[in-house]
Amino acid sequence: MAVKIDQTARLMAEVSWEGSFPVLRGGVVTFSLKPTQPFCISVRPDPDFLPAGKILISVDLDRVEHEAGWVGVLVNKDSAHVIIGCQGALHTVPPSDMQTQAANTSGYQAERWLSYWVSFDPDACVLKYGIGHHMEETIMIAYSLPASMSCLFRTTPKLVCLHGYTAGPVERRSIFEAKLCTLDGHEAATVEFARCPLITNPPPLVMDSSQLTLLDLGRRDYLPSSDLPPACQVLYQHLSQPCIDLDWSPDGGSCSLVDAIRHSLNTPGALLHTRCQEKAARCAPGVPPKQSYLRVSVGVPSGCSPGIPYVLEIWPSGHFSPVHNHGNAFGIVRILHGSITARTFNKHLTCEGPLQEALLTKGDITWFSPNWYQTHQLENHTGDFCCTVQGFQYADDDDLHWPYMQFKGPSGRLHNFLPVSDFDFCEMREALLAEYAAARAQQPCTRRGLARQMTPDSPLEATEALASEDAAADGSARIPPFPSVITLL
Repeated sequence: MAVKIDQTARLMAEVSWEGSFPVLRGGVVTFSLKPTQPFCISVRPDPDFLPAGKILISVDLDRVEHEAGWVGVLVNKDSAHVIIGCQGALHTVPPSDMQTQAANTSGYQAERWLSYWVSFDPDACVLKYGIGHHMEETIMIAYSLPASMSCLFRTTPKLVCLHGYTAGPVERRSIFEAKLCTLDGHEAATVEFARCPLITNPPPLVMDSSQLTLLDLGRRDYLPSSDLPPACQVLYQHLSQPCIDLDWSPDGGSCSLVDAIRHSLNTPGALLHTRCQEKAARCAPGVPPKQSYLRVSVGVPSGCSPGIPYVLEIWPSGHFSPVHNHGNAFGIVRILHGSITARTFNKHLTCEGPLQEALLTKGDITWFSPNWYQTHQLENHTGDFCCTVQGFQYADDDDLHWPYMQFKGPSGRLHNFLPVSDFDFCEMREALLAEYAAARAQQPCTRRGLARQMTPDSPLEATEALASEDAAADGSARIPPFPSVITLL
């Protein structure tokens, strides 16, 4: 079916930007744009590499043969279409030949900065179009090229072109990880490349490569630690060590930091309980009092991360974070105590609900990068508190070092914020252990006495405390290796 609108033909004649994939056969290209008119992203063989007179393609039922051609995605305000160009003719692909998973397949939002991406897989000859992070859940259109075109697109080097975008210059950056500008007020359109096409999502959970089996490689439930981006590998080497644990004590003290944290959270007037009450009182109108957590800095600023690179976060029962991103930094998250629900969202918050949801438990390690799992929300649904330790780092080739993170406010808009901590870890640890030791001295903590200290409405805490004493007595406490469950929504 030929496109009969003259405006579309004129649009295709205008090329605002043209460049080649870093890996010449394909990959992912992402344009950060604020559209003012329809535009097209096309993929075509590089004419410098075409053997003249030997490349033929056929389009739909017309069976039109030409020496060169291309395929692309035409995006306008109402819809998006896969189009095929053959010299003077434009042809749209029927909807029945495309795979879609969104009611509005275009993602076109006028006068708003969004990231529009196209992935081309040269081996399978599949073109994918999406918006935001390039993930399986953000694909809006997937199209398998017909066999008559596959010979043209499978082995030849590719060019990618942007047509019809005239709002300003576009500069190219070719990098391993996409680092798209999502920052408010940044007016320079950018184009970014990822070297590999989008075939499947990398797993959000990490397993140490030294523990991998053939079954693990086959199932792909976990990402091997050696496959992490370089910035994440540095953080993983630090946070995956066995002594990164709340109950590790250099002096072999008898007080458990886990018990000290629980006592301080549940005791009115104690340090952590008081800070939680103060933060709830400062919540902005429309913000639930439990949309808060305690942020504890570990160490000092390094200059290579948004805020201090290592942070302990304490999540009281029922508390949760707003939906937020991490300033395009790389990161590692390890669960030190309890469990927490992690929800992944798209960049720009272009969809209402989460893309993925995961239950993370003690011992789990997950990761994020500028494109993968960057925007999330954490929520503690359990009756006990949860503790996570997080590490942040910019990539070595990141020339922006944006210091802010962003969160979704009650109105749905993104707001910048600087990471600010409630406590320093060393100071908090000393204060909590002293506070807990004083409480134990006033009321000796036998098994029966400990159970009586627990309030009637918190049986889980009493059970966990007694189990903690039993485990300490027989030395049988162990961290379950990887008990997490991933649910795609």
